[in-house]
Amino acid sequence: MLGGGNPVGGNPAGVSKNLIYIGNRAYAYSGEIGVSNVADFTLLEFETGASSIDGSFAIQNGSGSGDDMRYILSFNGERVCHIYSGTSDVFNQFQFPINIIIPAFTSVLLTAKNQVSSSERSHTATLTGKVF
Repeated sequence: MLGGGNPVGGNPAGVSKNLIYIGNRAYAYSGEIGVSNVADFTLLEFETGASSIDGSFAIQNGSGSGDDMRYILSFNGERVCHIYSGTSDVFNQFQFPINIIIPAFTSVLLTAKNQVSSSERSHTATLTGKVF
């Protein structure tokens, strides 16, 4: 959602892959999304308005499957964060949330892909931040 507010009939506390503004805060909650190896699945997708966001994002794999997963955060089509999580990742090479600044007028896309299984694994993603 661009520019703040909610569409007619929108739920300001609801789930949306879009960015929602409330005062000087912004958030996006993906809701539950099944992620398999069939394609890259969109967890979040939005464009920022005329302000920057100082925030953090997190991805939750609720399946307990242990499948290898790839997550990519892109700004304007350029990868800014590439995360690989798998059963062999015994050293916890990344931790969520990841702090990030999102510039004004930026297209944001967060995707996930299961590297192993065609079975869908339950995922959610969250982004929260302060608008400047």
